[in-house]
Amino acid sequence: MLRQYVHDVFRRLWRTLWFRRGVLYFLRNNLTFGLMASAFVVYGFLFFALNTIYRDIGASDQKLTRDVLRSELYDFLLITGREVDGTSILDNPRDFSPMRREPSVIELRRSFFSYPLTKANAKSFRLANVRVDLPRGCLLEFPLESAADSGPREVKAVQACFAVVPWDPFGNYIYFALRYPSTGAIAHRPGHSLQGDGFELRFSREGRPERRLRVVYEGVSGLPVSRKLPGRYDGVFELVAFPDEANRPTPLVGGQAIERIEEGDASTTMTILGRIDGSLLGLPTGAGAQDEFLSMAKSLRLGFSISRTGRAPYIVSAATKGVAKASFEQAYRTSVSENALLTIVFPGTTTPWWSSSGLTPTDLREGASLLERLGRSVLVLMSRHHEQPFVTKEVSIAGKGVAEARLALMRERIPEAAPFATGLLIAALMGLSVMVILFWSSIARLSQLSRKAYAVANITPEAGAKEKFASRHSQIGTLWRGVRFLLRQEVLRGRELRDEAEKHAKTAERERVALRWIGHQIRNPLQTLTNLDGMPLEATRQMDKLRGALDGLNRLSIIDKDAELVGKQAIPLDIAKALGDYTAANNSPPEDPVEYLGPRVDVWVRFADDGLEEILDTLIENARRHRVPWTPIVISLQVDERKEPKAVAIVKVFNQGEPFKDPQRAFERGYTVGEHGGEGLGLYMVQAYCARCNGEVSAENIEGGVEVVLRLPVIRDRG
Repeated sequence: MLRQYVHDVFRRLWRTLWFRRGVLYFLRNNLTFGLMASAFVVYGFLFFALNTIYRDIGASDQKLTRDVLRSELYDFLLITGREVDGTSILDNPRDFSPMRREPSVIELRRSFFSYPLTKANAKSFRLANVRVDLPRGCLLEFPLESAADSGPREVKAVQACFAVVPWDPFGNYIYFALRYPSTGAIAHRPGHSLQGDGFELRFSREGRPERRLRVVYEGVSGLPVSRKLPGRYDGVFELVAFPDEANRPTPLVGGQAIERIEEGDASTTMTILGRIDGSLLGLPTGAGAQDEFLSMAKSLRLGFSISRTGRAPYIVSAATKGVAKASFEQAYRTSVSENALLTIVFPGTTTPWWSSSGLTPTDLREGASLLERLGRSVLVLMSRHHEQPFVTKEVSIAGKGVAEARLALMRERIPEAAPFATGLLIAALMGLSVMVILFWSSIARLSQLSRKAYAVANITPEAGAKEKFASRHSQIGTLWRGVRFLLRQEVLRGRELRDEAEKHAKTAERERVALRWIGHQIRNPLQTLTNLDGMPLEATRQMDKLRGALDGLNRLSIIDKDAELVGKQAIPLDIAKALGDYTAANNSPPEDPVEYLGPRVDVWVRFADDGLEEILDTLIENARRHRVPWTPIVISLQVDERKEPKAVAIVKVFNQGEPFKDPQRAFERGYTVGEHGGEGLGLYMVQAYCARCNGEVSAENIEGGVEVVLRLPVIRDRG
């Protein structure tokens, strides 16, 4: 029932002109439409593959991403956590955020300064028991290279820290700490020169002159001395400071220095702890000037230099940037490997306490290929509208309260293999697009070809396996019928040309036989006439010419057969060795010298050995007839690698003598000039032999003589 209904609908539609034309147009262009449909199907498969990768990433990688982010957030908080003294770099993100910064006064919640040696602990003092824990966020490290007057260069590091404490109960002090490799400090003696072991601090701020503090080391005094341990205080020095160019020390600078071998390090280290009263640097003092003191102290520009006896000083200018032992940037780059945003925010505020938004993303691997970068970019665009995974953790900040640390992925986490696979799919998509564009531009030509093929498609198809294609009223059938017709025409044309060539060959053979018979019939009476007595001299000369012409005619037929035989017998031949052997066998100085110039072996061409020897005999004999007497005949060989697609071996035969009158005609059959001319078949034979072996021959007039040049293709594979 349904089948009959569909059949009736199709018959009614077929009666309409537009439907019938549409169906016929589709059939006549079914190849074009089929290729376009195939392209769209491939497009669909590629988009399906991309969508599958995208869905797999979104479905299977979410949990793994959150676990990774949680681990990275905990690592960050661990790095930025509490110091030994209870402080944390989370307390001051403004000063502790950059990883590299210039020397400056920063703000600490608690002072690190203390006197390692005092009267209270003098009796129990042990240098090895002294512990100095400096806050990592404050400590800057300056890798410095120094060179002494003699000895190898050495690379060391100087650590420095300058800080103030808000509402410091001890006063308005700037605390400082220095640590550097020491070579054995020599204590300064009062009243002596300030040159020697020590350091100099330089402070400057806008609109004020620079202040300098020259600090030297002096031995401790006023402490009880033990007879049992006379060297108990060795390695401990008092800091004595001289402001600017003053000759007297100032009591506004205090501190101590400890020189000892640190644990885990074989070298000696000098650790300095000190403090400077703000009034010495022109800073405000008093309990009511704390805020102004902090502001002015933190605006100071700092520089310092460390002097060592017999060694070059360590110099750190105010513009030198050091690496912080701990910082927000360092902690972020060390712990977070994804392209994630980390923020620390207090509840109820919109401005973050700290954010990593200013740091460069780190998830793009260096050295990634173009396909990987392209695939990653596409996957990022596909996942941009999705909510990115994040994790949070509460963190306590002293004096501020509890904040929330949030680590959120800035874009979807992408597995390592996905970008490359996506890049390959995109490359395939682009290649397919190029093919479609090229094919679309060729549709007009294909339609034109289809119309021409349709014009010849009315030929009655031959019976056979291909009949079903030839009889189809479609573009494929039309093209096939046109191609089949053209192929058949070409086959018939080839047969006609082959038959015509066979006829010419048979005709040429009959002509050779006839000429040979005619020459034989003429030669005997001609010989008889020549031998008669009383023949005029002119008649005898003319009959000799006629006999020579008959001999040349006979030889001409022999040359053509021999040339064909040379082509069939051609084998790989070391022409360099053949030329060398030929020259050695035919050189007869001084009256008949023949020289060879060129390589001796390993230049291979395809030629018959006997044919090459016959060519050389002809060229040498021809050169001997036309050369200047007693001058050498020179055979040379060289290989021209510039010729494409094969290199060419060039053989030249040179002799001094008169130039060719017409070099282009020198190889014509029967062409000869001069009293030394022969039958005019020698150079013709040379050209015929070379042509059978894919070679060329030419004659050239050069300075001092003439040259016959043979060019033969060089062969690499002698198999």
